[in-house]
Amino acid sequence: VLVHGWMDMSATYQFLVDACRQDWHFVGIDWAGHGQSERRQSYSIYDFMVDLHFLLEHLSPGEAVPLV
Repeated sequence: VLVHGWMDMSATYQFLVDACRQDWHFVGIDWAGHGQSERRQSYSIYDFMVDLHFLLEHLSPGEAVPLV
């Protein structure tokens, strides 16, 4: 799972995806209000962590997931 910084978006990691072998599966997210995501009322870091938690549970319930 590719997680971007405050002033970036998921497309920031495109170079990495292009450079890696085809046997990797990447998931790049846009935090709320960044890139192609929808806007919302709150942009608290705590809201972002809740979003990440639910994404990781959806992708790999109860298992570790590599984060970049």
